[in-house]
Amino acid sequence: MGANKKYLLLHGRFDSWAETYDKSLITYWNRHIQRKVFKEISDNSSILDLACGTGHFLLMSSELKNVTLCGVDGSKEMIKQAKAKLGDEFDLRHAFAENTTFEDDKFDYVVCTTAFHHFPDPVASIQEMKRISKNKGRIIIADLNFLPLCIGNRVLQRIEEDFVSMYSKSDFKKFAKNIGLNVVKQRRVGLFGLMHVLEKP
Repeated sequence: MGANKKYLLLHGRFDSWAETYDKSLITYWNRHIQRKVFKEISDNSSILDLACGTGHFLLMSSELKNVTLCGVDGSKEMIKQAKAKLGDEFDLRHAFAENTTFEDDKFDYVVCTTAFHHFPDPVASIQEMKRISKNKGRIIIADLNFLPLCIGNRVLQRIEEDFVSMYSKSDFKKFAKNIGLNVVKQRRVGLFGLMHVLEKP
């Protein structure tokens, strides 16, 4: 299936899910992962939540001091829900992982939680994250990961038409090397999650 069709399936599904998303069971796992990622970010920083959904991670991050918070999602309805939750002080945009519409070298942190397995072009997505990160800025990707990956990928591809792939630690090391990023940290977050912290030189 082509990337464009996957995107249409993905965002159509999330558009229809947006109003009830915060009440769904999947949000409990998402928020567990988001709490782990939250520990990696700090005060006095600019933060982009890529695939921000209804904006829960941004709401959590608003507890930090002196932060600029932005969010991007490919689902217009998810952005609508995020705006209703967060108000006008956040820069929330309908845009895609490969083209966030932000300028170069803008963010101290680019965060992506529990969404990367949906991205049709993982390399282009990370290249975009690098472009909009400041020098020494960090890219934090925490996503679904359970072993063995080859079996998990086949099962999820049958269950979800918009699923693309889960990725291993070694996959992310290759992405980082080819794109020109440093791997700062890789660790499991629960039984089914893996977090990668990459840094722009």
